[in-house]
Amino acid sequence: MPVKRRKSRMEMLTRAIEISTFRVSLSLQIDEPKLPDPELETTPWLELRGTMNEPIRDTRDVLFSIYPKDKVVVGIARPASVASVIQIRPEVSVVSPLPHVDFDRMLSIALAGQVKFAWMFFTKPHYGRALVTNLSFSNEREEE
Repeated sequence: MPVKRRKSRMEMLTRAIEISTFRVSLSLQIDEPKLPDPELETTPWLELRGTMNEPIRDTRDVLFSIYPKDKVVVGIARPASVASVIQIRPEVSVVSPLPHVDFDRMLSIALAGQVKFAWMFFTKPHYGRALVTNLSFSNEREEE
């Protein structure tokens, strides 16, 4: 009996998003509290909420969570990705680390009120997860 092979080509999707609100937060915690000299660790976050031009499994609302990281590593997952979709319902949740310099730029643009649109190219979600290979934010709508 012949063995059935899986399709090797991943289906890719694209969505345009209109950003409606953003939220900035900074959390403080003690890193390694049991050490003799524990250090304070701070973590800033930028959250952008918006609505997609087409739903993903009946969900149009999207939340981008962006945070700084000292060294962003692409990892072994393929296709190589810049962000991850980690849930589809009740909203599409996308998480993306950025190098500190780029996070600061993104934060400045958001605080200036210039993050109005986003565009993403990603793998078709499987069990509520997907890899985002391209992600952009802008003050103008991307051409579709």
